[in-house]
Amino acid sequence: MQLVTKQEKLVLKFLLAALTLGVLATVYKNTLLEPGSIPKEVEQAAVFKADVNSGLLDHSSSSKTPYTDVAEFAVEKSKESSQILVNINTAGKGELVKLPSIGPVTAERIMRYRTDLGRFNTIEELKNVKGIGSKTLDKVKTHIILN
Repeated sequence: MQLVTKQEKLVLKFLLAALTLGVLATVYKNTLLEPGSIPKEVEQAAVFKADVNSGLLDHSSSSKTPYTDVAEFAVEKSKESSQILVNINTAGKGELVKLPSIGPVTAERIMRYRTDLGRFNTIEELKNVKGIGSKTLDKVKTHIILN
């Protein structure tokens, strides 16, 4: 009379293999990766900031900590955007992305629109840019000038 069936043996082998992998992962984590250490690439991460004059990204070795949370970034962008005015006829990408609901792709589209069709004569013309609808326009129109 057999005490353990083939299926039970298979399950036991699987569990043993899973346990072995778990132990190996724990050993690897505790010996090769020092607990609490931060990889050098992350520790030395540079913070990029927008250069207001040229609209280009400027590499800065600032002591600011990079954003670690998307929500934290959104709050910071919201604070930034509530205090700015941007001339959409002359602004570079770095300035445009400071506007609420305007990301890098939409900023590029605004710049492309200016290149292809010329200056914006009214704020409403922004709705001609792909990705900007009525809701986005409502969010940004208090931050836009047309000089």
